[in-house]
Amino acid sequence: MKDTLKIIVLAPVSRWEELFKSAFGVHSDYSEQLWANRTGYKYDLKVLTQKERSDFSDYDFSSMDADVFISRGTVAEAMRQRTSVPIVQIPYTQSSFEESIARAAENYNAKKIAAIGYNLSVFSQKLSYNDSIDLKIFDLFQAGSTSMEMELPSVREKIENVMDTAWEEGYQAFVCGSYGMEYARRKGYPAEIFDIDFQQAYDALESAISSASLYRGQKFQNDLCRDILNYSFEAIVSIGQDFTVEVYNSAAIHMLLKDNADSERLIPERLASKLEKMGILNLARTKSVYKDYIIEYKRDFYVVNIVPNLTAQGCSGHVILLQNLTRMDKLNATQGVKVRAAQLNAKYHFSDIIGESSAMSESIRVAETYAKNHMNILIVGQTGTGKELFAQSIHNASPRSKGPFVAINCAALPESLLESELFGYVDGAFTGAAKGGRKGFFELAHGGTLFLDEIGEVPLRIQSKLLRTLQEKEIIRLGDNRSTYVDVRIISATNRPMEQMVQAGKFREDLYYRLDVLRINIPTLEERKEDIPNIVKRFFAEYNDEYGTSLRVDKSALRCLKEKSWPGNIRQLRNVCMRAAVLADDDLVNREVIEKALYTPESKSSADETSPEVSIDPGYRKITKESLLNALRENKGNRTEAAKALGISRATLYRKIREFKEM
Repeated sequence: MKDTLKIIVLAPVSRWEELFKSAFGVHSDYSEQLWANRTGYKYDLKVLTQKERSDFSDYDFSSMDADVFISRGTVAEAMRQRTSVPIVQIPYTQSSFEESIARAAENYNAKKIAAIGYNLSVFSQKLSYNDSIDLKIFDLFQAGSTSMEMELPSVREKIENVMDTAWEEGYQAFVCGSYGMEYARRKGYPAEIFDIDFQQAYDALESAISSASLYRGQKFQNDLCRDILNYSFEAIVSIGQDFTVEVYNSAAIHMLLKDNADSERLIPERLASKLEKMGILNLARTKSVYKDYIIEYKRDFYVVNIVPNLTAQGCSGHVILLQNLTRMDKLNATQGVKVRAAQLNAKYHFSDIIGESSAMSESIRVAETYAKNHMNILIVGQTGTGKELFAQSIHNASPRSKGPFVAINCAALPESLLESELFGYVDGAFTGAAKGGRKGFFELAHGGTLFLDEIGEVPLRIQSKLLRTLQEKEIIRLGDNRSTYVDVRIISATNRPMEQMVQAGKFREDLYYRLDVLRINIPTLEERKEDIPNIVKRFFAEYNDEYGTSLRVDKSALRCLKEKSWPGNIRQLRNVCMRAAVLADDDLVNREVIEKALYTPESKSSADETSPEVSIDPGYRKITKESLLNALRENKGNRTEAAKALGISRATLYRKIREFKEM
């Protein structure tokens, strides 16, 4: 830590330099005995006099290693907008105020004088030494002034207006600050600057020394904390009460923004946007502590810890810590993510749904209408038609869009686990229960939307508990005897014939009518084949964006896809497109590539299973990670040339890159 503090004075007139150096010399005489003992620092003084611009904007303050600035009036206000370094503002005193008025009266033989400055209301319109001077005070900043009124452009405009008005009213001279002097010179108005005396300079230096030593100490602590944060491998982000990012470390930029930060000023906003997309801000909005909570975002897994700062006045913010999982951690966490299955954010909107066919357009229109209210919705459609895409879009278009969106696949969990995940449990409710208990999906979705996919698979015993929750709007955790109020909109989805299940006694009729208040039918892909070209183009655009390829789809491929049947709907179509992207040797996806992608071993005899149509390049398994990297280096990152050097196709090169990336 440096032992010398730098004090910079912004002087509107050259006389201040001599005045401050004189006052500083007094300090220097006993700084070793008094100030150095008190603060542990020595001090260096520099006086900058005004050049051309009265607000000192022709100086580069970013290059100045200052610990405190001393200034006054408009200049001080301008400095506060440019730097976080402390600004000591020199106050007016009665004696210096009257001396400035007397100087204007004498130099310009003026009887009517206008005084313009900050906080002048404390001075009397009457002078103690001369009753013959007609003095009018114009205070630029009075109690009750807004921050907008203190913006520099508006202050300048106010000074100009005041001076022009006073001159028209017959005032013969002005006493003002640095910008007033600049304007007076331009207009030819007689003017004197508010000067200071030795005592004011001395008092300002004392305040500056205290402020500078405090600032340096705080800066040292902040720098130390910043270094500690930046040496952490965890991404650390602190958010305020309004969920804006206040503090972050370099690991957060690397992990969340991939080091792609255009401007330091934009980093907090971009980090907040990323945390919103990942659903982490929705977790924070629950004001609960999350410890080692695993989330999945764009095929990456993260361990999230969220700690709210709870005070007597409420929650004042959160600290968020994130870690990327390694490949082995991902494999171990995958099952946990599937079991927990809670998404607390909805990524999709109606604009993400591709569909210009009449069938799909009608479904979207109905869904947009239903989104505007709070009633429960049942989405009916075959597997792979995009039921969750509709559910998320409805949530994002609803009055609950700022609340959480929680999704669970009811068919993916056994009965015992489904109950605890839906309703939560208390500490010790069963063997293996997490210490302290855990909130269920209903509590997590409070104020938002709960999406129950495959609702037809819910066991009858849990159906009864689900019905009670919908009727009473409260849940009881496993092992608890207290109820908790929940405000949740239910969107459920099924591919089962629910009416038949009700008639067969496999689904409660009263629960069915609670869920099926509003219904949306999603058409199959067979019913809207005219949408296939646009859907396919979107899939390949996403692939190109993710893997840096430039695949194009020609008309023959689109015709081929429209001719086929799609029992697996959009999900099956996506899989075929992704398979085609891998099989394409060139940048063009044509009918031949699509036919290869549609090929399945079951459709041919075992003798044909090694057909050249689906064979892998002979050299594929011989490519090592080292040889691939060498080829890329030698060809300066050109993947086409690297593939030629290795004797493989570009598609094979991309497959190998993805394979090594996942290792």
